Amino acid sequence: MNSSDIHKFITHQPFQPFEIALVDGRRFLVEHPDFVFAPPVARAAWAIKVDRDGAAEQINTLVISSVRPVSGASKHRAGRRKTV
Repeated sequence: MNSSDIHKFITHQPFQPFEIALVDGRRFLVEHPDFVFAPPVARAAWAIKVDRDGAAEQINTLVISSVRPVSGASKHRAGRRKTV
């Protein structure tokens, strides 16, 4: 995965919520394009995810296992999903 892959999800119109899954099992739900930043160039090795409370986390793109659209995501859920 690289930052340009994530950038495609951010700029998709209409925006669809998506989830970033890391190799360690953590998952981040992105409900709005303002909650994530990823440079549009593939060589950038990071992305930044911000939750509704403004807490930011820098994510190394080398540890992202998948990025996938999430259908039916609630607009009231927290920005970080718990792993089950």
